[in-house]
Amino acid sequence: VHGYEQRLLNKVSKLEETLRSRRVIERAVKLLAELRSVSDVEAYDQMRRQATNKRLSIVEVASMIVNASDVLDGMGPINR
Repeated sequence: VHGYEQRLLNKVSKLEETLRSRRVIERAVKLLAELRSVSDVEAYDQMRRQATNKRLSIVEVASMIVNASDVLDGMGPINR
C-alpha cells in the first residue's frame, strides 16, 4: 500500500505543479496581449516563439513576463 500511496502523492504533486504553470502562462498571455494589443492566441504564439528562440520552456518565459510586470507595477506610473 505504501508504494501506491507514494505514487498517488507524486501524481497529485505533478498535477499541482502543472496547474501552477498554466496559471502563470494564462496571466502572462493576458499581460502580453494587453501590452501588445494582440489577441490571446497571438500573445501565446509570441511567447512560444521566444521560448523556442531562447531555448527556454514557455513557463520560464511566462514567469519572466509576470515578474517584469510585477516589478514595473511596483515602480508607479510611467511618465511620458
